Amino acid sequence: EKVATFFRHLERNLHAIPGVEAAGMLVSTPLTGTGATVRLYTDDSKTAWIPLDFEVATPGALETLGLELVAGEWVGDDAEAGATQRVVIDDITANSISSSGDVVGRDIHLTTVTRMRPFKFEQAEVTVAGVVRRPRWRSLREREVGQLFVAHAALPFDWMTVLVRSDRGRDLLPEVRAAVAALEPNAPVSSVRMIGDIVDDNVRVPELAGILLSIAALTTLFLAVVGVYTAVREAVHLRMREMGVRKALGARQEDVLLLVMGKGLRPIVGGVVLGFAGALITGRVMAAHLFGVDPASPLTLLVGVSILVVAATFGCLDPAFTAARVDPIRVIKSE
Repeated sequence: EKVATFFRHLERNLHAIPGVEAAGMLVSTPLTGTGATVRLYTDDSKTAWIPLDFEVATPGALETLGLELVAGEWVGDDAEAGATQRVVIDDITANSISSSGDVVGRDIHLTTVTRMRPFKFEQAEVTVAGVVRRPRWRSLREREVGQLFVAHAALPFDWMTVLVRSDRGRDLLPEVRAAVAALEPNAPVSSVRMIGDIVDDNVRVPELAGILLSIAALTTLFLAVVGVYTAVREAVHLRMREMGVRKALGARQEDVLLLVMGKGLRPIVGGVVLGFAGALITGRVMAAHLFGVDPASPLTLLVGVSILVVAATFGCLDPAFTAARVDPIRVIKSE
């Protein structure tokens, strides 16, 4: 009770600091991938289950994280210590439980998977008090799973991540420390970080990997164009007499141009089909590293295919124009 009271008063004091837009507490630090996991059973036989991130939060965390409550209510400070009866889940999980998404007031069964003090229950029956839009705040590198929130008053952790949203930035830190010291002079305040710094840490490695992959892709594309150009140019050189004969028999430049372009691009079509299938397969593997992009997006695949076709076309153009401009008399005489 003393711990819950401390954090309740701290949240109130943080809201009173000038420039603070919202303040709340979570057990986990956003975007660091930390936390506990539980299983939510969707049937009485306990054979079908959904993995959920288990989070303990104060009421102010909802507003601070920008979570939208779409049904029911947030579990507040009136929760009884030691009880986990009322919880809030995300909307996608709610739709998994019920096709209508109407789960407020419904009882669900939980069991712990990863144990983190004080998550000591082996299994529990809880009631859904509210539903929020599924957040993406646990990690940017991994696919988000469902979310389950329990009131801090029900499970009073003695350490919490304090979240403060303000446009004052680090200038707010002395007043936050003072608010903590006013309630408990010996309470430590450590690992102070801006959310922007955490985001940068999350995207730095994928960003570097993306740059390196882009360089490798552009290099591969350049080599592919050079390869197509060399192959078509050699083929045109070997068939130069044939091109001269065709023109001598009345073939127009356009006919020769289309002939060479068709021969050069024909293998590209097969490569595009195989590459398209490969992209769909590898897209599933790369899905965890893509942010806001569907690995099977038709637009993305269309752009990729278009770039390859355009690049191959450029590789065929010069040899094709060379064949189209050939002088049939000179070629035949040279033979």
